Amino acid sequence: MLYDYEQYDWNYRLFLYSNYVPTFYYLIIPIMADVIEIWSEEAFNKAIKQEWVVLVDFYAEWCGPCKMLSPILHDLQDDNTDNNVHVVKVNTDDLPGIAWEYGIASIPAVFVFHNWSLVDQMIWLQEKSAYQDKIDSLLAA
Repeated sequence: MLYDYEQYDWNYRLFLYSNYVPTFYYLIIPIMADVIEIWSEEAFNKAIKQEWVVLVDFYAEWCGPCKMLSPILHDLQDDNTDNNVHVVKVNTDDLPGIAWEYGIASIPAVFVFHNWSLVDQMIWLQEKSAYQDKIDSLLAA
């Protein structure tokens, strides 16, 4: 199938340089499976104020360990779909205010929220079992 690259390029430029960008684009963008990328402070506040377990991954595109953590979090999301566990990703370069509010000094940092409150902070890259153990302990409580 042939693709009209000129039309694509025109649409892309229109999207980049126009003032009209749908609001939902900045709120929440799904990434593979059910892992959610947060694009605004409003969406972040909605995501953590839930009754289920929410793992918030603070990351940056340039961070090597963050890239290594991403498949682990996707596996956790897939393994725990029945347990009301959600994984949310926050790019610290795009949302520095949230990173500042939670005192993110090094990444990757996974913050665990449960029943509207911060329960634990897991700094740096850890094994999948460490994250799963934390999830299991919160679900058992």
